[in-house]
This record gives sequence, C-alpha cells and structure tokens, in this order.
Amino acid sequence: MPLDEQSFIRFAENFTDLMRTIGLPEFLADWQLNRCDLCVNLQFGKNKVARELMAALRKNTPSGKFKQKHYMDSSLSPQKLKEKRKHYLCYATDSVRLVVYDKMYQLTENKLILAQEKLPNGVLRVELQCQKKFLNSQATKLDCDTNAHALLRCMQQNSAYYILKYVKKCFCCGMQYTPDALFQALEAAKIRDQLKQPMLALCNSLRYGSLDKAVKTIQKQYQLSEQNVRRILKKFQKLGICPIPLRTRYFRSSLPSLPDLLDALEQSESIWLE
Repeated sequence: MPLDEQSFIRFAENFTDLMRTIGLPEFLADWQLNRCDLCVNLQFGKNKVARELMAALRKNTPSGKFKQKHYMDSSLSPQKLKEKRKHYLCYATDSVRLVVYDKMYQLTENKLILAQEKLPNGVLRVELQCQKKFLNSQATKLDCDTNAHALLRCMQQNSAYYILKYVKKCFCCGMQYTPDALFQALEAAKIRDQLKQPMLALCNSLRYGSLDKAVKTIQKQYQLSEQNVRRILKKFQKLGICPIPLRTRYFRSSLPSLPDLLDALEQSESIWLE
C-alpha cells in the first residue's frame, strides 16, 4: 500500500469496518494499552555500517538494572542460533526492553524481500518496548490520561527522548575508531599519564572481549578501584571517544557510535559520513 493520504484513509475505514464486524471497540480511547513499542530505523548505504555497529554494540555492558536477554529459538541448531545472535541485541528491565537488530538480515533470512526491490545494504532497527508498568508511570509523570489514545499520543511525542535515554544507558557514546586510529586519538589528547595508560590498556582489551571483561582486566593490571574505573570511563565520554574499537579490517578509520548517530538525527533528517 502506498504511503499517501488516501491510503491512510482507506486503511482507517477498513480497520473501522473490521472492528465493527467482530464486535471490538473501534476507537483507541476505548482500549487498554499494555505495551507500546517506540522504534527508529537507521538506513545506511552499501558499506556494511549496520554490521560494523552491531559488532561494536555487542561488546557493551548495560548499566543499572538492565540484563541481557539472548535470542532464543528451539527450532534452530546451535550454529544457526549463534549466527542469529550476532545480529540481535536485547537488554531488559522489568518495565522496558531495548532491542537492536539488523533489519536487512532479518528480512533476508525470512525471505521477505521481493526480487525487484532495491533496498539498502543495512538497516539498523532500534526498538524500545515499553511495558504496562512503564506506561502507567509515564502517564502519571506526564499528567496524561491513561486511555490508549491519549497515552499513545504522549509516548509518540516523547519517543525520541525515551529511545535516546535508554540507548545511552546501554551503549557507550563517542566516536568509534579502528584500533590504530583510536590509539592515535588518545595519544594526541591531553590526558595525565596516570589515566592514559589504563585507558590505552582498556581499548586494547576491548579488541578481544566485552566491556565488563576489559574493565576487570585493567582493574587487576593497574589495581584500580571502582571509582578509578568510573573516572576513566567519564574521561572517554568527556573526550567524545568511544573506548570500543571498530574491527581492524573495517574500511573507515572512524564511525559515530549509536548514541551519537541518534543525537545527530535529532538535529537533522540525515547524516553524511565523509
């Protein structure tokens, strides 16, 4: 169905007829909202940006109450399940779930692409799945009516804020670099030697493992306290540098992190990478 005004009118009329036929409420205000998904699709060109971002995102460790939820499907072989998990991330609390996945991989795997369709090489989809507990708390906070129509409107108006807020809780901000470019950026920055050496060591460890494992490695190597680690991570944030390196073979020397991309999209409809 084409995305034009007449198509939306036609869809609305058909939906109303269907609701009347099966005896369900035809107006949103008469429904109860138990879950709301806020989504954004990041469409990239032909340079496998989505795959590179996913590889870096998988090394993050969420903060606070977020726990990682692995993709599960009992019908898949262990090898196929491992492959799918490379393209899917989910961090959850008891009130929200943040899901990031390679949409083009999903469409290709499920054979949902028509032969004549011309589609981009990568689409990274970010979903914030808001459960009833979260919706009720936000309705109170925003002084919003709890009927589905009013609540959906409030969530829609604040969708960019919510998505970015939770993306920043789960993923490191800053520009991402290939290993050599990352070390050069840190060497050029004004950092005290007391911080610089652990920072370089952290970046090197992140070439081979996740953020939590890399942190444990430098804590043991440099006998760092939790406060010292927080100071190091804040220094990365202040410099605008993401400690998680891109893969060595990636053709670009730098790439904005997911939080930075979403921040930039708030200011503009598109981003051009030189």
